[in-house]
Amino acid sequence: MDGVDPGDLLTRRLPRAAVVPSQQLRHIVVVLGMHRSGTSLCSHILSALGVDMADRAPGRGLESPGEDNAKGHWERWEIVEFHDRILKMFDQEFYSPLHDFALPVAWWADPQVAQVRRELAGFLEGRMGSGMFGFKDPRTIRLMPMWHQVFNELKLVPKIIYCVRNPAQVARSLRARDRIPLDIGEYRWLCYNLEFFRYTKSLEFCTIEYETWFNEPEQNLARLTNFLDLPSCELDPDFDLTLSGIVESELRHDDPVLFAARQPLIRSTYQLARYADRDSATREQICHVATQFHAFQQLQTTFREQLGDFRTKLGAFEAQLSGAHADLSAEHEQLSTARAAFSVARAELSETNARLEVTLNKLSTSEDARLRAEAALIAWEARAQVEQAHRDRLEREINDFRVHHQRLQLDIARLQAIEGSTTWRLTAPLRVVAGRVLKLLRNGLRSPSDPDKAPPSSK
Repeated sequence: MDGVDPGDLLTRRLPRAAVVPSQQLRHIVVVLGMHRSGTSLCSHILSALGVDMADRAPGRGLESPGEDNAKGHWERWEIVEFHDRILKMFDQEFYSPLHDFALPVAWWADPQVAQVRRELAGFLEGRMGSGMFGFKDPRTIRLMPMWHQVFNELKLVPKIIYCVRNPAQVARSLRARDRIPLDIGEYRWLCYNLEFFRYTKSLEFCTIEYETWFNEPEQNLARLTNFLDLPSCELDPDFDLTLSGIVESELRHDDPVLFAARQPLIRSTYQLARYADRDSATREQICHVATQFHAFQQLQTTFREQLGDFRTKLGAFEAQLSGAHADLSAEHEQLSTARAAFSVARAELSETNARLEVTLNKLSTSEDARLRAEAALIAWEARAQVEQAHRDRLEREINDFRVHHQRLQLDIARLQAIEGSTTWRLTAPLRVVAGRVLKLLRNGLRSPSDPDKAPPSSK
């Protein structure tokens, strides 16, 4: 089947750039190349040369350049978002495991892609002015068939700048920024660069090697100005200073150990890519490799579908896992709440126990006081009983005394009555005689042996 492109047997024929009459030509500068291959650096320098390459230098959503691109990305983020929307339709965003597979057959004919293409064309029509306009986004390489349609619709002639860098260093940079393994990084470099040659067969382009910016920047600068018909930088005496401020050796992080790609196919493709714009035989050779590689990629369709199914199942599992994680988080939160409540309750219990202990101490003190009071009361009651008995005895004695006193008073009254009577006066001499007799009798009854007793009186 001589003269037949094997790739066209596997896909619909790719959109090609149309032939536009020279009086209707409008150029658009398109910087292409694998990620981490110096596309941002090239876009920055093109902006310094007067090409309208970006509306803002920092990365998407950033106020200032990030660590991965200290001088800025110099991209049109509207175009990047258009590209991301298309790649997302096929689950082939940059960080997807499916990114390195070929896009589906005739993907550009998908109605959703066509809608994004119309929005993209509308953005370019509204944004492009009369001056030289351009953009850079490495994803453009993956979507060149759609861009050929945009170029034809807007009657644009692309001026393609092809940025290329040692694949081993690209893989190192991807590993440092995105944690992509070296082998996958080198394979991704191969996919991007072979797709570039497959989609730009009939287009003129200018190759800019990343390493040359640091070794011979004037060579790259001359290639750009000649290819784009820009004024010579020799007319601007300050441009060397501008260039040295953009190209800083400190921002180059090549690893001298990784001087070449691991796979022979990638190493040979890199050598062909470096000279393809200057040697037709080299370009034909690498285009042939690109066609064969695309045919090989079509053999991977089954694996892509299986991997897609696996990702779907994995997504469902991750959703379940996420739900379980949410449930676990809720339970953990409830447990944390319960623990907090338990801690509060334990603190309250400790406080209650402390108060109870104080109360018990007080009760113990009160009990001791009660016991002492009871003992004192018993003693007092005993003393009261003794005192009551003593009082009762005194009262009896008082009563007896009163009775005796009353008797004495009666006796005294009788004696007084007797003494006042006539009989008492008449018997007074008798009482005197009776008294003497009694005295004599008492004296006569004393014992004779008692020396202390005196002898009876002689009277």
